[in-house]
Amino acid sequence: MLDRTFAKDPAFDRRFIVGVLSTGIYCVPSCKAPKPKPENVEFFSSPEEASKSGLRACKRCFPNLAFQGLDPDELHFENLHQEVRAKPQDFEGVEAMAKWAGVSVSRLHSGMRSYYHSTPLEVLTAARVARAGERLIGCEAPVTSVGADAGFASTSVYYENFARLMGMSPAMYRSLREATEFEIALPEPYPHELLAAYLGRDDSDPILHRRGESFCLALPGPKPNAATFEIGPGTVRVRVEGGREAIRAHALLRRMFGLNQDPRPLDNFLASDPRFSTLAADAGLRVFQTPQLFDAIAWSIVGQQLTVKFAMVLRRRLFELLDIPEVDGIYVALEPEHVANLEPEQLLPLQYSLRKAEYLVGIARRFLSEGVDPNALLDWPATRVQRWLTETRGFGPWSTNYAMMRGCGYANCVPVGDTGLTSGLARIYRLERRPDPEETMKLMKPFEPYRSLATFRIWYSRRLWEAEAVVA
Repeated sequence: MLDRTFAKDPAFDRRFIVGVLSTGIYCVPSCKAPKPKPENVEFFSSPEEASKSGLRACKRCFPNLAFQGLDPDELHFENLHQEVRAKPQDFEGVEAMAKWAGVSVSRLHSGMRSYYHSTPLEVLTAARVARAGERLIGCEAPVTSVGADAGFASTSVYYENFARLMGMSPAMYRSLREATEFEIALPEPYPHELLAAYLGRDDSDPILHRRGESFCLALPGPKPNAATFEIGPGTVRVRVEGGREAIRAHALLRRMFGLNQDPRPLDNFLASDPRFSTLAADAGLRVFQTPQLFDAIAWSIVGQQLTVKFAMVLRRRLFELLDIPEVDGIYVALEPEHVANLEPEQLLPLQYSLRKAEYLVGIARRFLSEGVDPNALLDWPATRVQRWLTETRGFGPWSTNYAMMRGCGYANCVPVGDTGLTSGLARIYRLERRPDPEETMKLMKPFEPYRSLATFRIWYSRRLWEAEAVVA
């Protein structure tokens, strides 16, 4: 224990507490404070035990929180994030966010990057747009006053950001309350052909059917209904049945199309560096997200097969086994309650390995036993999501990062060990072999803080996989 303490090893922060008798405080092993002399150290099994001995908690490492696996800095930024989302109108700008948090603007930026893979302005703008959307649906106030109430200082900024993140004007969004047909405007540029090809890659997809030029998706809810949509240059046309179904359809499709992402910074970087010219060709490409978070988590387990085609077959068989609501043969997205009552052995006849079956059932049961709604992870700090997933049996670097980027939409994830990623990196950098995990992280370094989008760009770049040679 003394060795781990002097090594400041965070892996032991939840195993024991370090008491410093000379100062009368107790810490976790990873505390950054200068280490005491060995003769002044006493070890305890918990903060409570150290406190009972007369020691007080360190104000630098916050051992009471750290021993529970909680990061005080993470909690502070989470409180700020929640406050901004709840009351965006109370924050005039980034400086007001920094003042509320009691940190400098530069520290605010680094914290938001670390915990939310975003900038303070992006967080505030998204919160204002979300607030405006809620008000447009829930009240009859004039459209322009709704923007002001959400904190937008000017009408032009309000309209511009609402259209960019929602794919329609505020007035059009309000009309979704009664609409059975509507259009989502795709930003310019947006490779709509790649979106259509991606969504139509699996003929056996249980939750998304392609019918000619149209796609059909089941909307989750007490009474599932279907949404049909057609993808064209710059526009997605959507049809639904029943009042207020358009609101649910819009939320689902906006997420799937990645409209909440801004690829422009990565596009500009790729265009400026000749090494990445093949990736720059698909400007505007976003990370296409799964309809529901748990669907990404389940795929991160089921998808680890020798071939993607076989993984898709296994996914279809799972839906057919379970009692999942469907509309016209289309199932709603997978949720923990659909899987938790299974026994892993029930999946063996479907050609699941016992281990994969145990992982899938295990995480579904964990969600239910801990009372965690999968969608709650969308608002968690990225560090907490990563911690929660990696603590789950069967989740390693690839599955955790895949779920975070495809399910949660976090912008700076690297699915280490992914064959498509390492093969693409070998092509880009003209390597003789695919890089190992350590090399992968080094090669992905130039793409920070947009490594999720860079990964997706490498997976689906048309020119990268068509080219015989790439620029060094």
